[in-house]
Amino acid sequence: MRGSLARALLCLGLLGSGNALAENLSGADLMRILSGNTLTGFNGSLWFSEWHGPDGRVFGHNGGAKNQDSCWTVRGDAVCYYYPRNRLLDENARTEFCWHLERAGADAYRIRPAGRPGGGFAKLEPGNPRDLTDNGKSWVCDALISRREDGRRTVTEAAAR
Repeated sequence: MRGSLARALLCLGLLGSGNALAENLSGADLMRILSGNTLTGFNGSLWFSEWHGPDGRVFGHNGGAKNQDSCWTVRGDAVCYYYPRNRLLDENARTEFCWHLERAGADAYRIRPAGRPGGGFAKLEPGNPRDLTDNGKSWVCDALISRREDGRRTVTEAAAR
């Protein structure tokens, strides 16, 4: 019940803060607003909060599962997330999820999965207000994003494909 109430309040807050028509964001807009900031919200019944590192790493959680080795990039007009594990199936398998964001207010966004039905709402928070971290783990995103084992392709090159 508490989760449902919190979700309803978030929806009302996001919807109440925006214009009637949502503004679709371009790839350049996505890169500018997400890099170095935190996106918090829900899609369906999954709550998330993720800080978007300027180097392409993302820290936070999805549905209670920690993300300490995940990545993000912009492809076209969508932000794409790459996870080394399929958390739903609890198995080691690279998974990719891409989302379109539509501005619905000063810091409120509607999110739509690319190529799938569904969606949700999110709020952009400046910086990393919850100190989301990788706990000192050293890793890079290039191999995860590009699917290359040797990691020679850069995040920018992977985003351009």
